[in-house]
Amino acid sequence: MSSGSDAPAGGAKGGARGGANEPPQLVLLPSASLVWLGTLIGAAMIVVGALVGGDLLPRADPRATDRWFAGGVALMGVAVVAGMGPMAWAPRPILVADARGLHYLLRFGKGASFAWDELAAVGWVRAGKHSGFGLWMRDRQAWLASLPGWQQPLHRLGQALGRPERRLSVLAGRQAINAFAAQIAQHYPVEAR
Repeated sequence: MSSGSDAPAGGAKGGARGGANEPPQLVLLPSASLVWLGTLIGAAMIVVGALVGGDLLPRADPRATDRWFAGGVALMGVAVVAGMGPMAWAPRPILVADARGLHYLLRFGKGASFAWDELAAVGWVRAGKHSGFGLWMRDRQAWLASLPGWQQPLHRLGQALGRPERRLSVLAGRQAINAFAAQIAQHYPVEAR
């Protein structure tokens, strides 16, 4: 009698629910090092805000603006820890690929699901200094038409520049995203870029 899951550890989980022909369920977890680093930075911001705002550090000329600044730093630290802390202590998948499609699972807010017949390719993309998981749609014009009118010109410009239709923030590095995209392309009808 086994007490745990028979699924292998790591990025891919076997399809224990379906038959032999059903493709496996694949998951992408956030990078533990990035999440813990963000949590530690948030905690440091709280400490610095408390030290400066609480007059615990000796200064020649204490000002009220220093307290406002310190309070703002501490408040931002609390927000960072509140957002990153749960991801550090209880990691869960951000992206899940299964027989129904690709599912973007956000911790806060509304996620999204994409059927395999909507997607042409998936892969790593970069926007500035931020990595992301890019989605290229099969029917770009139909996808553009489904967007609100004010977003359409921005996405048309992005397409002209070669950007994907959607970029999902996943807090994972290039290697993890590329490996996940390759696994998806191996089991599902999309291309890895």
